[in-house]
Amino acid sequence: GGAKVYENYGGGGGGGYTQNGFAAIKKDVVYPIVVGSGGGSEASGSESTAFGSRAAGGQGATTKTGGTGGSGGSYGNNGVGGSNGANGGGAHGIGVGQGTTTREFGESAGQLYAAGGGSGYNSGGNGAGGAGGGGYGGHNDIGSSATVNSGSGGGGGGFSDHAGGKGGSGIVIIRNTRSTSAASLPGNAFDFTYTGSYSVIDDGSGNWRIKFLTSGDFTSNVDLSVDTFLVGGGGGGAKVYENYGGGGGGGYT
Repeated sequence: GGAKVYENYGGGGGGGYTQNGFAAIKKDVVYPIVVGSGGGSEASGSESTAFGSRAAGGQGATTKTGGTGGSGGSYGNNGVGGSNGANGGGAHGIGVGQGTTTREFGESAGQLYAAGGGSGYNSGGNGAGGAGGGGYGGHNDIGSSATVNSGSGGGGGGFSDHAGGKGGSGIVIIRNTRSTSAASLPGNAFDFTYTGSYSVIDDGSGNWRIKFLTSGDFTSNVDLSVDTFLVGGGGGGAKVYENYGGGGGGGYT
């Protein structure tokens, strides 16, 4: 999460990392899935874990810096949060991004995750959150919280005595675009159980994705070979007592 400061600037918390992988899922085996939670003001996000892969949560900020993460948090007047692995915008002390894409499964057309949060300011405007769910900075107000299940950073608080926004929770996604494995499923029915919240995306041609939105236990009734994509929880924006609050960095992939 973002650092608490008593000067002009406060650093935004870093977001969680992202991780791409592959998993061979065996039927009737219980696989625990942990979806990382977003950090509150000044707090780090927690890691996401599933199928042997891990994506770290956002790192806590230092004084006078934007958060590091998947995409960096901004810092300074009108600093815009980073997106797609880039550094945050604004003055010196910006958060550093991971330098690789934060799009789903690392593909150019994939959905963006892990954006950085925008900077708060006391006058002249406030920073926008990065594309992909970053919170915007407060303008004489609290910072905005990042989008749920985006792994993005919260916006920094604005003068005076306003908290930073909360980082967004992470997400775990699996997909199967392999016809041999998809054919083992009975039609378009997905033969599994999950104890948490999830959503299924099915293109009707045997290609599907399951997005795990909260933590739980996953059990498939068929063997599956899947691609995996994890995003850790995003860091919170900084609480400030003076002019600026840095935005939280986006979660690492």
